[in-house]
Amino acid sequence: MSEWKKAMNHPLEAFTRGNSRVGWSLVGLTILIDSIVYSAIDYFSGNSLKSISVMENLVLMGLGIVTYVAICSAFWGVCKAMGSRLSWKKHLKAWGITYMPTLLCAILLVLTEKYFYLFIGNVILGMLINIAFIGILLWKTFLYGIYLSEFAGLKKLKFWGAFSIMGIIILALAWMDAWLGLRTPIL
Repeated sequence: MSEWKKAMNHPLEAFTRGNSRVGWSLVGLTILIDSIVYSAIDYFSGNSLKSISVMENLVLMGLGIVTYVAICSAFWGVCKAMGSRLSWKKHLKAWGITYMPTLLCAILLVLTEKYFYLFIGNVILGMLINIAFIGILLWKTFLYGIYLSEFAGLKKLKFWGAFSIMGIIILALAWMDAWLGLRTPIL
C-alpha cells in the first residue's frame, strides 16, 4: 500500500511515524492551489480583469506556510499545557497528514467559486457540493479528534479543554487567513 493510502486509512500510525513526505506534500499542494492555481483559474476563466501577480502569489504562499507553522505551534503549546510531552517538531511533521480534507476543500472551493454559474438553478449539483463540504468538515473534525486524543495523548477533560481552545484558535486563524486573502484556511 502506498504511503498516501496508509496515511489516509491509518492516520494515527502516520501521525506517530511523522510521515512528513505525505504531510508536506498535502500542505504544499493545498497552498499551491490556494494561491497559484486559484490565481491562474481566475485569470484564464475570464472572471477577473486583473493580471496574474507573481508577487501576490508568492506572498500568499508565504502566508500559507506561516499559517501552517502557527497552527502547529498552537497545537504544541495547547497540548503541552494540557500535559502532552510531544515536541514542537513532532507536531510540525504530523499535522500535515490531516490536510487531505483541506486539499479537497481547496479544490472544491476554487471550482465552485470560479464556476458558480454551473450551480445556479441546479439543485442536484448544489446538493452534492453541500454534501461534499459537510463530509470534508466532518472528516477534518474526526482527524482533529484523533490527533488530540491518540497522538497527543490527551484524555477526558484535557482532551475537551484542548479541543475547545484549539477550536477557538482555528476559527481565529481561519478568519485571519480569509482577511489575508487565502480562500481555504491553511489549517
